[in-house]
Amino acid sequence: MVLVGVVVGAVALGGVLQVAWLRVDELPWLWRDLADRTPMAPPVRAAAEDVTAIEDGMALAFEVAPEVFPLGLEGIDVALYDSDEVLVWTRRSPAGGTPRGQWGAATLVATPVWAQPTERSLRVCRGSEGFANWSRVRAVTRSETFFMCAPMSTFISLQRGRSIYDTRESYLATVVHEFAHQYLALYPEAPVGLQLAARLPGLPSTVSAKDALGEAFATWAELRAAQRKAPRHFERLRTEFAASCAVRPDDVHCLGLAAALELLRAQDAGTN
Repeated sequence: MVLVGVVVGAVALGGVLQVAWLRVDELPWLWRDLADRTPMAPPVRAAAEDVTAIEDGMALAFEVAPEVFPLGLEGIDVALYDSDEVLVWTRRSPAGGTPRGQWGAATLVATPVWAQPTERSLRVCRGSEGFANWSRVRAVTRSETFFMCAPMSTFISLQRGRSIYDTRESYLATVVHEFAHQYLALYPEAPVGLQLAARLPGLPSTVSAKDALGEAFATWAELRAAQRKAPRHFERLRTEFAASCAVRPDDVHCLGLAAALELLRAQDAGTN
């Protein structure tokens, strides 16, 4: 009987892991992320304008894609999270979640959060929002090529006084920035990436060449999009952000900005 119970338990665990698209070796990571959190209080809810904002950021990325992402963005999914659920825009056939409609060729799917977002996670867009909620997106998309964003309203309010990313247009530009990280992961031999690699300065031992190139490419894409559609953010990147880099020149974001600005100037002058 004990053996039967063990077998049934193993089969049940395997079924749960398959649905969640987790491996057994990932369970400790999931547990750490669920246990080591101080959720944002009060809870955050994404409003209609937050959904519109991330869709506008996606639209901006696709608008500049012929120049910035010529190999296409169709393989990249996008997620928006709050204290209740994760919304996922995917061009794949969803493997779970609740359908919420369409955006162009993408299906919008909702799935509950596994872990409440923290203050830090509500002021960023990045490739993951902790392992738990990252896993929720992966379970829906069956992919690891996606990024996740906090709602624009909390993103802006938490960035205010902290950085230049405190406006709607900076949020849209950030969405383009994150598309660029995923694009370079899909297409590491992208020509612009090679041009940027040649412009990266000598790197400190604390910064990997891969990370520096990733930031250089993502910042170049953000600059290009902002130059076309968000001129105020473009100017703040060139001036305010660049000025702050004078005191932290070895920061990976500053190293990326330096290479991105150098390539941008060369391209605009026709000397790249």
